[in-house]
Order: sequence, then C-alpha cells, then structure tokens
Amino acid sequence: MKKIISVFAATILASLIGCSVSPKNGLDQSAKAFLSEFQKKLEGSNEEILALFLTNQNKNEILKAIEILRNSDTSGIRVLPLFEQATASWVDTFLRVEIPLEMQGNGSEIQKQKFFMKLFQRDGRYHIGGLEADEMYKQYILIKAENDGALARRMADAKIYYDKARELQKNCDTIVWYVHHKNMTYYYAVNGSFNFDSLAKGVKQDYKMGLLDENGIVIVPIEFDLIGNPSIGLPDAVEVSKGGKVGYYGLTGKLIVPAAHDWLIPYQENETQALVKNDSSYGWLDKLFVYHRGFPSVTAEQSIKEFGYLTTNTFSFGAKHNDIINVLYPLTGEFRFNGSGVVVPPAYFVKAGLFSSMETQYLTDKRDSLNFQYGTEYVETKSRKPFNVTETIDAFISEFKSRFVGGRQEFYMTYKITLVDKNQNVLTRVDAYGDHDFQFRKKTDSLYESRATYDMGGGFAQEFNFPSYVYYRFDGRQFTQLSTHREFAFTEFIKMDSSYLTGDFAVWDSKIEKQVKTNFVGTATLGYMRNEILASYGFIFSEAHLSEWYGNQNWYTPITDSYDEVYNKASEIDKYNLDFLNRMIGAPEAKSM
Repeated sequence: MKKIISVFAATILASLIGCSVSPKNGLDQSAKAFLSEFQKKLEGSNEEILALFLTNQNKNEILKAIEILRNSDTSGIRVLPLFEQATASWVDTFLRVEIPLEMQGNGSEIQKQKFFMKLFQRDGRYHIGGLEADEMYKQYILIKAENDGALARRMADAKIYYDKARELQKNCDTIVWYVHHKNMTYYYAVNGSFNFDSLAKGVKQDYKMGLLDENGIVIVPIEFDLIGNPSIGLPDAVEVSKGGKVGYYGLTGKLIVPAAHDWLIPYQENETQALVKNDSSYGWLDKLFVYHRGFPSVTAEQSIKEFGYLTTNTFSFGAKHNDIINVLYPLTGEFRFNGSGVVVPPAYFVKAGLFSSMETQYLTDKRDSLNFQYGTEYVETKSRKPFNVTETIDAFISEFKSRFVGGRQEFYMTYKITLVDKNQNVLTRVDAYGDHDFQFRKKTDSLYESRATYDMGGGFAQEFNFPSYVYYRFDGRQFTQLSTHREFAFTEFIKMDSSYLTGDFAVWDSKIEKQVKTNFVGTATLGYMRNEILASYGFIFSEAHLSEWYGNQNWYTPITDSYDEVYNKASEIDKYNLDFLNRMIGAPEAKSM
C-alpha cells in the first residue's frame, strides 16, 4: 500500500495553473489568446483595459504605459508593440511575458524597446498582476522631449551654468556640481581625480572638494571629502566631511563647526543648537556653536539613546523639500533625463544606516508637471521606536516611501532593520520589502519573522492579498535572511497555527467577476501549502500537470511516490505542518499501486 496525493489536491493546482506554461516552452495557446485579448482591449476604453488587471498597482501609472502602447501621441511618435514576438518564462509564481516594441520620433532612427507583464491565473483565466514599463517609459519621454524641443530648451536653459562653471574652473581642476539656493547658485569645485559614477558607488577617490558661489567667492575651501546640500542640516549652512568627521560652514563662508564630530543633529532646546557625538562620547553646541561635553538635559539624552530624533519625525528628501544638487554632465543623450540630482544626507542618517553618503537619481525640477523627467521625486522616511533584541543590542525599523516618476508604479515601500549596541553604534542591517502592513517580530531567540503584503496580485495563494513571510536567523550580532524556495515560507520554519491562515483577504469570484472578501484561506491555498512541503522532499506527483510544474523547478528532485517515505524523513516542523494541514483539508488518500 502506498499513499499518493489526492485527486482533490490535483484539482487545486489545476485551477491555479490551468493550461500549463512551462519555463522551457514559453507561451502556450492560452497565454497567446490573452495577449490577443489585451491587444484588442487597447483599442477600447480605460475601464476595459483595467479590467484585465488584478493588482493594487497605481492605476495612473498603468494608464501612462497604456497610452504609449495605444500609439495615441499627436507629436509624431510612432510606437509599435510586437505582440507576435512575445516570449515568456516563469518567475516565482508569475508568468513573466516580455513584449518587444519599436519607437520612432520625427526623422529619427527606430529605437528597440520592450515591456513586461506579470500574468497569473484564477479560475482558468489569466490576469495581469503587474506591468513593468520602466525602460519603455524612459525611452518614450526621451523621444518626446526631442520631438517637442524640450531637450533643446533644457540645454539652452543650462548653458549659463555650464559657462559659469568653465569660468570658475580657473581656480580648480573642475566644477562637478551646482545647486540653486535662495537667490544664489553655488558650485562644487574639485581638485584631483573625480568620477561621479564611482563616488555614487562609494569608491574612495583621490580628490578634495570645496564650494564657491556664482561670484567665485570661496564658501568652503577645497579640502574636504564631501559637501552637502545647502540648509539640509543647519539653516543657511552646508555639512562638510573629512576623514569620517563632519562639521559645518555657513553660506557666508564662515566656519561654524570644525569637522571634528561623528555626527551633528540639530536640536532646539533652551540654549542648545545641536547635539554631537565624538567616538563614544556625546556633547552639545550652544547658540554660538561652542562645544560642551555631555547632554544639556535628560530629554536630550533620551532623544539620542532612544533614537527619538529619528522616531518622532518624518524626513523628506526631494526637490519640493530641499534644493537638489545638479550634476554637470554633457547635455547629450539620455543622461539628463534619468534624474541626475544628488542629495548628500546629513551624517547622522548615514551613521544610523538609513542612507548612503550620496543619494542619486533625484529629479531637480520643482514643477508640478514632470512630463519629461524620470527618477525619484521624493523619499520619505520614518523610524519606529527601538525594541530590545538582547540586553546589549537594540533594533529599530525604518520605513521608506519613494515617489518614482515614470515606470511601473508610483510609490515604492522598502524597510531597513538596523541593529545597534548601547552606544548607538550600528552593528548590521538588513533590507526588507512589502507594500503594506509590515511587521517584524521575534519567534525564538534565534529566529525572527517579517510579514508584509504586496500590491501586485498573483502567486499560488487564491487570496489576492495573502501576506508574504521572510525569516531571519539571529546569531547574537547580526540578522541573516534565510533562503527558501517555498512561497509559503512559514511552512518551513514555523509550526503553523490558525494565525497564518486568517486575515482580511480578497479573492476573485469568477461567477460575478469581482473581488470578494473572506477572513480565512480557502482549500486551494491550503492544498498548495501541502504540495510545497511534499515537493521539498522529492515527492513524485502522479498527476501530469503537477509533475510538469515541479519538474520545471530547479530545486525539485523527484525521488519517491510514497507519502509515508516523505513523511518519515521530513523535519519535525514539516511533520507538524503536514498533520496540521491534513486536519484542515483531509489526509491524502491511500491507493494500491
């Protein structure tokens, strides 16, 4: 007697996969039919085309891409999607379809481009879980800018700054950046060998930087490693760094704070102007920027040691919040439209691990209309209150919301989990992802769990907004993300309970063709959780579509068709979870072989 997976479980995956599309075979007839339907709907209304999407991806960003694909531009741009040349491959549980296209402006050469759709099935039909059109949008706005004369106008507008930079270079090797602040333009002067791309990657270079105003007056002498944006830390001042230490110069050219501190945090309380740190000691600056050891008050000490300076404020970087540094590069080709603006965050953000010493790809235009730009309009960040990991180590979570102009999605959410010692020194940090409802919690002394939901639909959970789980091993000093091939990662690391199956879920009702609410996962999702566990141990599925699906996964090695054999060699956690799922949906049926 041998036990095999039940017909019930086979039906589950059949409803999810429908007509099989394997990584080896590319597009099947069902997928080709969907692309044909998509192509026809491009000629219809926005409502018709949006009905093909099952995603929380921003509708305005989707419609930007749709308008390009409709070839509806009146300025002479021709866009030709080549649906008949589409290719596809499985990426996780999405069928990622690549559609090439051609673009051509007035009198210009044809430009080859492509865009991607992430497809998944519900009840035997495809839906679009996400549209990836970054490169297509980027190429389009470049051609449009050339057609409309915007590129020429921007080049003409910037000529005055390039001319001024060449004039100011007589007293230095080169002028690399400029920034507008209030009624003055400031220029970043460099002596030595400077490479923007290398600096953006954190590569140490042999140069020194200073700051000049548009009249050639030296604001900051050319002797520093990096100079920040005006007024981004202290009003009417710039942060300067040298040898890992920071200070401040006023925009009048006066030295305010020598570059002798690890970081400086503006802090307004009584006579206090700022809090500073030097190695393991703290101090404060009064209204005249005279240094004093220790803390000016208990409140100030708590602000530092409990990270109140991060957790009680929301910080924003972007053209509507700061004056963004412009990069002086030749105004030819596409670089000018990539979003070349620079933000140099204050050192206390860098020391806390929230930002790198130089952030790039910011838009430099403050206009509300950003039709011809591509890049980050702004980033907002706020940190949650720290929590204890051990007696000597704390952690805090920082969330980042980025507004990206042009591409597949308007807003992006990312997270950082930072470990610090009792002296607020950063030990390590890990990145985490998810669009909504991010949680991070301790499961055991050595295991931590993050939980979040994503805007893009799809996956093998029938529940559209089923959360994603990621696990981290804590070794006493750092977090390390644990790898898994399972979509439902908790089945590998956690003994399941009902909390992993309940929530405010949405599912697709094929009868009424709408999303409906449910608070518990369905049998289809439960069945796939069990299939994943069995496949991890090389279980051979008797059903052709299951065998084909798992056979195309590079982690799967077929070994046995005996459920008992799989169960006997399963881990303690997997045995527990198999028993838990069997109680929910019934044990696999026994069948004589």
